[in-house]
Amino acid sequence: MLADELSKLRELHDAGELSDEEYRAAKAQLLKQPKAMTQPNRPDSNGLGGMTPSTYATVLHLSHYGGFMLPFAGFIIPIGMWLYAKDQNEFIDQHGRSSANFIVSYFIYSAVLGLLYFGAIAGWLFLQFSVPFFISPFFLLFLPGIPFFIIWAIFPIFGAIAASRGQAYRYPLTLNLF
Repeated sequence: MLADELSKLRELHDAGELSDEEYRAAKAQLLKQPKAMTQPNRPDSNGLGGMTPSTYATVLHLSHYGGFMLPFAGFIIPIGMWLYAKDQNEFIDQHGRSSANFIVSYFIYSAVLGLLYFGAIAGWLFLQFSVPFFISPFFLLFLPGIPFFIIWAIFPIFGAIAASRGQAYRYPLTLNLF
C-alpha cells in the first residue's frame, strides 16, 4: 500500500540512507504514480452502494439489458453508472470506458445499418415489387442484422463475467472513443 511505502521511505531517510533530495524525489514519484487498480473484490467505501468494484462493474455491464424494459435505459444506465464512479475506482473506470465505447460504437453501426435498410426498402418499393422478396436488397441487408443483434445481446454477458472475475474486458469490434 502507499502508506507502507511512504513509511519505509521515511525510515530510510531518518536512518540517513537517503538524502533530503532523494527522499523528496522518491516521495514525489510515489505520489505521482497513477492510482493502481484497486483490488476488484475488496469492498470500497467510496459510494458504490456497499458493492465491491467487481460487483459494480458486473452490474454496469448487465445494465445494458435495461433497454429491454425501458426505452433508452440500456444506454443511459451504463453510461450514468460509469460517469458516477469513474473517478472513484480505476477498475470501474476501465470497464465503464469499455461499455461506453461499445454503446456508442453500436449506435453508430445501427444508424448506418438503418440507413442502408431505408435505402433498400425504398429501392425495393421503387422497383414496384418486381424482385422477389428473398433476393431483394432489404432481405439481403437483413442477414448482417442477425449477427449484429446477437453481438449486442451476448457481449455484455462476457463483460459481466470478466468483471465478476476481476479481469479487464474490451468489447470486440468497438471504436476506442473514450
